[in-house]
Amino acid sequence: MPISETLRSVRPHDGTLLWEGAMADAAEVAAAVARARAAQAGWQAAGLEARLAVVRAFRSEVEAAAE
Repeated sequence: MPISETLRSVRPHDGTLLWEGAMADAAEVAAAVARARAAQAGWQAAGLEARLAVVRAFRSEVEAAAE
């Protein structure tokens, strides 16, 4: 059963809500860890250049969203 507690991130200087989300319970965390471990082999096999391309694309998206 998921925990209903909510996590919030706010700007310290004015209290503006930046992010809000529900906490995960132990089973949800275990499932997320299992998915991450399963994905890691493919990520490693992709090679450095492919991984760098993904990180650079993500950086570009973050920069575009910040503008």
